[in-house]
Amino acid sequence: MKLVGGYEKESNGIEINFQLENMLNNSVSLTFPSGQQYEIYIVNDGGEEVYRYSEDRFFTMAMMMKQLEPGERLSWKEVWNYTNKAGQKLTNGQYKVYVELKAMADDPGIVSRSNLQLTLELNI
Repeated sequence: MKLVGGYEKESNGIEINFQLENMLNNSVSLTFPSGQQYEIYIVNDGGEEVYRYSEDRFFTMAMMMKQLEPGERLSWKEVWNYTNKAGQKLTNGQYKVYVELKAMADDPGIVSRSNLQLTLELNI
């Protein structure tokens, strides 16, 4: 299992794209414990968190299950509109985007915390 991703600059913000790919020769059963399948948070070059995807959002409490076949990918995308937690537009600078999937596998050795995390560096 491997989490990969990138971003595209757009006029209204940064589109963050990421995919989980099953690189194994067998299928993997994934369980998401709630409707929140991932978390995204962004920190500035001073280490201050300026954005968190889940802040002020509500998610279903229903578990979701997904069977991922060999070579199959799950894909997600979100747009960050350059605003901080106070709703202010941020100025130019360097930021780190952290993506963490909230999935668990039937076999804990297949899906670990390290292969469910992604870090991207960006300049705006």
